[in-house]
Amino acid sequence: MHCRHCGHIFCQNCLSHVVYSGPKQRPSHVCGVCHTLLVPDTAPYFSQKPPHTPD
Repeated sequence: MHCRHCGHIFCQNCLSHVVYSGPKQRPSHVCGVCHTLLVPDTAPYFSQKPPHTPD
């Protein structure tokens, strides 16, 4: 099986993560790394919006 985001080949256990993507928000199996990058709650700091700083 392959990750629907990066395309790399993984075993079925390594593709247990699911993200919803596309115009119809269909479930797609992705690897752990892609899941971390695609889910806002687990995305690395640099991929999130900068914090609001008061003027």
